Amino acid sequence: MILKKRNTPRDLVIQRSLSIRLKVKSNEQEFHLRNIQSGIDGEKAFDQWVATHIPEQFPHVQDIRFTQNGSTLQIDSIIITPENLFLFEIKNYQGTFEFQDHKLYTEKQKEINNPNTQLERTASLLRQWLTKRNIPHPPIQPYVIFINPHFYLYTTRKEAANFIFSNQLHAFARKLEKMNRHITNSHLELANQLILNHLHESPYDKTPDHPPEDYKKGFYCKECYSFEVTLSRYYLYCEDCKEKEPIKSCLLRTIDEYQILFKGEFTTTDIYFWCNQQVSKATIRRILSSTMIKEGKYRASVYKPSTNNFAHRDQ
Repeated sequence: MILKKRNTPRDLVIQRSLSIRLKVKSNEQEFHLRNIQSGIDGEKAFDQWVATHIPEQFPHVQDIRFTQNGSTLQIDSIIITPENLFLFEIKNYQGTFEFQDHKLYTEKQKEINNPNTQLERTASLLRQWLTKRNIPHPPIQPYVIFINPHFYLYTTRKEAANFIFSNQLHAFARKLEKMNRHITNSHLELANQLILNHLHESPYDKTPDHPPEDYKKGFYCKECYSFEVTLSRYYLYCEDCKEKEPIKSCLLRTIDEYQILFKGEFTTTDIYFWCNQQVSKATIRRILSSTMIKEGKYRASVYKPSTNNFAHRDQ
C-alpha cells in the first residue's frame, strides 16, 4: 500500500523552468536537467514495478527526506514487511560500468560515486534516527536497484551483495511474496513517523540567481513547452501540439514557477509582467488572493506562498 507518493523534485522544476525560459542556456544546465530527469524516470519505473509485483499489504513510502546528526538523509523508497525494512536507492544508469578497487567507473573510465558507500551511510543514519526516537522497526535491509535493463556492470559478488539488477527483480518479488504479510499497527506507525518527519524542501536546493530580464515571459504549453499559444476567456490553446489547458490551471502553474525562480514576496504587477501582460491584473489578483498569503492593502499589497499551496505540482 502506498502511504506517501513521490512529488516532482524542486530541483527538477527549477532546471526545467530554466531550460524553457532562459534566453541563453549553458550545456552544463542542460546536462544537469537530463541527469535529474533520468533519475526521476528511474524512480517512477520502480514505483510502477512495486505497484504490480509487491504484496499490497506491505506499506510503501516513496521519497523521504529528514536530518540526523546534522546530515540530510534522502531515501528513494522504503517497503516495510514484518521481517525487514527494505531501503532502496534507485539508479537509472545506462551503459557499461566496472568496479575497480571499490571505485565505480564508466566505460570511459570516469569515476562516479560508489552507490555502496551512499547506501551504507543512508542505512546507518536511518538506524540512528529510529533508535534516537525509540521507534520499533524490523532489521534494515538496504539495496541499490539498477532499474535500467540496458545497464551492465563488471564486478565481484562481494561488491554486488546489495545490488539488484533489472533482470533480478522477478526473483526479488518472489522472495517478498513468500514473506509473512501480517502488518500490525506498529508497522503502520513506523511508516507514519517517517512521513510526519519528512522535510519538504532540501537544504541543497538553491534559488537561481538570474535577473528577470534573462527569461522569456508569457505562458507556454505544459505538454510540449512551446510558447506558441493563444488564450481565450477560459482556456490556453497550444498551436503546436493542440493541448488545451484551463486558464486558472495555467496561471497557477506560472505563479508557482515564479515563486520557485524568485524566492520571496511578490506583487500582482510582478506576475502581470511575468505573464507578458496576457491576462488582466484583476484575474491575477483574484487567483493570488485565493491561494496566497496577502500582506498590505490595495496597490501596496504583496503576496507570500502559504505553507501548503505549493507541493511541487507534477508537470
